[in-house]
Amino acid sequence: MRTIDIHAHFFPESWPDFAARFGSPDWPWMKPLGDGEAMIMLGNRGFRRINQACWDPTARLEDLERQGAGNMQPRKWTLQGTLSGTVARH
Repeated sequence: MRTIDIHAHFFPESWPDFAARFGSPDWPWMKPLGDGEAMIMLGNRGFRRINQACWDPTARLEDLERQGAGNMQPRKWTLQGTLSGTVARH
């Protein structure tokens, strides 16, 4: 029986420098660590270590296959706080 991953994080591989744009230091950004790993930073503080599956759809689908999940319901938060969802089928 295949399963559906209903809790999946996805981050863009890069995004604008919001700290510079808005003049406050604690905006999130991604610090590459190498070997398919990165750290989500809040200003100068490490927040969460993530792997390539968080920004690379091919890596995400490979993870789903290894876990026996055939579908994913990703959720995307925008800076305005709205929520949208799409279904990715493998």
